[in-house]
Amino acid sequence: MVNAHGGLLKLKLELLQGQPLLLVNPQTGMEQTCRVVRIDQPSPDYFAGGFEFDRPAPKFLAGDVSAKDWEVPGS
Repeated sequence: MVNAHGGLLKLKLELLQGQPLLLVNPQTGMEQTCRVVRIDQPSPDYFAGGFEFDRPAPKFLAGDVSAKDWEVPGS
């Protein structure tokens, strides 16, 4: 799951609160920096990490799922 401000990742890797991440959209090659803001372990097999983009990224997904109010002022 992802939106203009962040999202949720399911990983087999342990995460740390505040950990920086670099996400890459494999379809577009677009890179976006973010940080882990929440960590859950709903299963012994994986972690669920909530992340927040360093700045809003409404066009990070390949499809245009952004709302008009997701645009970054001056972009």
